[in-house]
Amino acid sequence: MRINADFLRRLAPAVLCIVVTFAAMPRLHAFSRIGYNWLGGNVPYVLQLGSPSDRLSDGSTTWDEVAVAACADLNIYLGSRARITTSVASPDAPRAREDHVNSVAFGADVFGLEFSDRALAVTVPFSIQGSVLEADIVVNAAYAWDSYRGNLRLGTSAAGTIYDLRRVLVHEFGHALGLDHPDQAVPAQTVSAIMNHTISNVFTLQSDDIRGLATLYSANGSVSVGTQPVSQTKRVGETVTFSVSGVGAAPIVYTWMFIRPGGEPERLENARGSTLTLGAVQPADAGIYRALVANAGGTALSADAVLTVQPVAIAPTARLANIATRGFVGTGSNVLITGFVISGTAPKSILLRAIAGPTLSGFGVTGVLPDPQLKLFDSTGVTLAQNANWSDSNGPAIAAAASRLGAFALPAGSNDAALLVTLPPGSYTAEISGLGSSTGVALVEAYDADPATSSASRLGNLSTRGSVGTGGNILIAGLVVAGPGPRTFLVRGIGPTLANFGVANALNDTVITLHDASGTQLRYNDDWDTPYGAMPAFRTAAAEVGAFGLQIRRDSAMIVTLAPGNYSVQLGGFGEAVGVALVEVYELPNP
Repeated sequence: MRINADFLRRLAPAVLCIVVTFAAMPRLHAFSRIGYNWLGGNVPYVLQLGSPSDRLSDGSTTWDEVAVAACADLNIYLGSRARITTSVASPDAPRAREDHVNSVAFGADVFGLEFSDRALAVTVPFSIQGSVLEADIVVNAAYAWDSYRGNLRLGTSAAGTIYDLRRVLVHEFGHALGLDHPDQAVPAQTVSAIMNHTISNVFTLQSDDIRGLATLYSANGSVSVGTQPVSQTKRVGETVTFSVSGVGAAPIVYTWMFIRPGGEPERLENARGSTLTLGAVQPADAGIYRALVANAGGTALSADAVLTVQPVAIAPTARLANIATRGFVGTGSNVLITGFVISGTAPKSILLRAIAGPTLSGFGVTGVLPDPQLKLFDSTGVTLAQNANWSDSNGPAIAAAASRLGAFALPAGSNDAALLVTLPPGSYTAEISGLGSSTGVALVEAYDADPATSSASRLGNLSTRGSVGTGGNILIAGLVVAGPGPRTFLVRGIGPTLANFGVANALNDTVITLHDASGTQLRYNDDWDTPYGAMPAFRTAAAEVGAFGLQIRRDSAMIVTLAPGNYSVQLGGFGEAVGVALVEVYELPNP
């Protein structure tokens, strides 16, 4: 609904807000502008939103953190004339209109005046002759707030709808930059935009919003698109590359976006070049790809390229033949812990190895654990077996199994540890520690050691928990897919959620990358809910394999269909963060 006219007069010269009204989103037409913009340079905002009582749905710990993310969503589409910058102040710090400070805060009123009917937030700009000098944003504290992606959520309490602060702030910062409500223009425009005056299930900037920012803050003709990306059709597992070129003064920066069918534009965080390559293409990759081309003088948007993904038949007998994880072994709770599940009705022979010392050094690994110890536990924590020197007990059988399975041979008498065991169906963990409290890098391996493939039992749902450092001290999981054809897996890198299970020093932000046998990166994921459209598939897959659900977006995950071969998953910390993390690989049920 429109803002109360009397309220507009009392807050002259201008007030712009987003209100609570639900309406169907119309089709693309054209953006609307207010009639002012910033002269140039940084647009500094003081964030005074404070902290919620609990962690937000997207993993944010403060409201100010949400505001920073909203600013980043807008900044990527601005040219050289303006850039929103932020600093944080106490919510109790003084605020006033026309005090030459751009503030963002919750409030029970708008500088002493009541909010208009159903207004969620208000932007109060102060401009002179088309140049805005100040634009304060007040968020209505009377409503229930969270930060999340996707459709608006209905509350279960008297608070009613729980509103997403991030999308509301993107809307209000859009006002501050000079964008108006296109659906309230004269004549009214039928356009899908986050800048429409009513809040809706739209949660990211739309093409209309982006073109509006580019018009306000770009120098016309300063950059343009030369080569356009081309639509392509690929089969699951193949590689696709989109290319674009910019014409204009260097340097030119490229930002790729993805739109799933019926979804919102989403920025691809790891795509910053003129080419975008996706290896091991998956069904969730199908959709529209476009690039934003920018230089110091402006921005331009490429044409849309459509990726069509054709399915492939999944081989029911394909399986994980083995998995190996390299990581740092510390002391106490910072040892390396591998979990695995034997499913089915029959016992399975398993070869476990903990490799370090001179053996691992021979492969060029530095800082290795001098003397590993391997312990095997059942699901209740009972110790089933342990070993510190592989050739001390059952050495010939272990050597024969390794040779049959294609594992490299262990030197006779080395300090490497190994166990060859037959286990009934169930869940197990193997713990690798250093004798004498020694520390260093080690490799833990788990092999399906049955002489012949049996459909009565399978080795699957493998995971390893360990310390993630920087450089070479990340967690690296190698896996072998064996069988006559491809199989689909759920791969996860868990960090923040581990804190909910009482794990100390949990990695705050994980990043996982999938590589083929040659080391070529196939897939990348930073936040598991990116792209947003894949979230339902991740939740369904986790439920199918019995994995705990993810709520904090800074954990990472991917669903990937892999042909038989060797692959590796690297788990590191975003921005070289360090801490304890968990890498998981689950076989998904046959469709």
